[in-house]
Amino acid sequence: MQISDIFMYLIVKIFCKIKKNFLNMQRVSLIIVIFVIFTAHSMGIVAIVGGHVISDKDMREGIAIARSPFFGKPLPDNNLKQLVLDNFIEQTLILDEAEHFGIMLSDREVVQYMVDSFRVRSIDEFAKKIVENGLSWEKVFAQAKAKLLWRQLVNEMVIPSISVSDAEIVEWHEQNNNRYGKIYNIKSLFAEDVSTINSSAYSNYIDCKDIESFANTFGLQVASDASLLFADMNTEIKRQITKGLSIGKLSNAINDNEFIVLCSVDKAKSLDDEEVYRKLFELKVSANKMAYLNKIKARYYASEQQ
Repeated sequence: MQISDIFMYLIVKIFCKIKKNFLNMQRVSLIIVIFVIFTAHSMGIVAIVGGHVISDKDMREGIAIARSPFFGKPLPDNNLKQLVLDNFIEQTLILDEAEHFGIMLSDREVVQYMVDSFRVRSIDEFAKKIVENGLSWEKVFAQAKAKLLWRQLVNEMVIPSISVSDAEIVEWHEQNNNRYGKIYNIKSLFAEDVSTINSSAYSNYIDCKDIESFANTFGLQVASDASLLFADMNTEIKRQITKGLSIGKLSNAINDNEFIVLCSVDKAKSLDDEEVYRKLFELKVSANKMAYLNKIKARYYASEQQ
């Protein structure tokens, strides 16, 4: 450990101690408080989460990853710094929660998770490409580790408590059989520069089998495709469909720089009880893991107020 790292650690410990006990420390020196705050600022400390430092350097590297198309659709610049900071805070809280429950990961496990997630043959080549794209391998590795730890936490702390009853399956059939009559096949695209989208992009018929050609013409990138039941769409896509988006036409912008193309509409088959069970189970997992994460955050922010 370098001297600067030791000094940073001491500053953080003093800052946290004063931050928690300032109101009860009548004799604390104002000079020391000012010194600690000034030093933290001069050393580029953006935030301190449970004794972990989030620095200016962390933020720069995190923003570069968020802006890069290397991992898919870049995040929009609107409020990007706050989004990246929130992501770092979540990662740190997940690491602390996993440590609290004794959940540990080896580097080998994280590497295997990255190989599976990004579908790469060689982790060394993957790391080389990340660096060549001007990104931080350490940050990408840390993000992957946090995601895998979160999956482990969900598997151990959330999923065992979830169940789906026969009555819930019957209720779902009663409420949804009439709604689930169509399935919408959709292509998602995004534009780094929306000014490349002109009137002909909206008027032209788009053959989804040759959508790459259309995307290249108008500076778009094909992000993903999906086959969705109407009830499973997010609000923005539902709005585009409800307004009468025609097959083979480009939608208006969704979330500033995202677009969709409706490729076809098929008749959806009815779901059997097992499929409904899986669907309800997945919905509960999604809701409960979000509630669990919010609980972790609330516990942290409550401790910060003490």
